[in-house]
Amino acid sequence: IYQCDWSSDVCSSDLIKRIELLKFENPRLWLNVTCSKGTYIRALAHDMGERLGCGAYLRSLVRTRIGSYSIENACTVVSGKE
Repeated sequence: IYQCDWSSDVCSSDLIKRIELLKFENPRLWLNVTCSKGTYIRALAHDMGERLGCGAYLRSLVRTRIGSYSIENACTVVSGKE
């Protein structure tokens, strides 16, 4: 599905466009992943853990954009009622 050079921030694939390290507090890291539809982020985390030899899983997942819709322009369910 994807091939990454884990020694750098270069990742090329039809599904994974970019992986950005936002924060690292051992043993946790926060990533911003730019990907196309059909990408399994949980599988990406699992594969990264296998590659690093330590195991990995998602603690949380936030979709910040889909198509032209972004989280910056979103409203909460409560504010949407007004």
